Amino acid sequence: MYQPMARVARHKHQVQEQIYHVLEGERLDGDCRQESRRAQHDFIFLPPGVEHAISNSGLVDLVFLVITSPVTDDSPA
Repeated sequence: MYQPMARVARHKHQVQEQIYHVLEGERLDGDCRQESRRAQHDFIFLPPGVEHAISNSGLVDLVFLVITSPVTDDSPA
C-alpha cells in the first residue's frame, strides 16, 4: 500500500519479472517508457530489464499486489 504522494524511484530488475494488480486507488506508473494511469483491477506486466517507477499521485491510498519471480534478482549461476 502506498499513501498519497508515495513513490519508488526508477529502477529495473536483471532477472525478475513482476505483475502488479491494482486493488484500490487510481494511480500507479509502471513501465517508464510511457506514463500510465491505472485504475482498480488493472494489471501491469514488467519483464526483466524494463525500467519502471511506482507513484501514487492520487488522493487515496494505492493498494496493489506485486507478484515477483524469481524471488531474488540474482543472476542464475
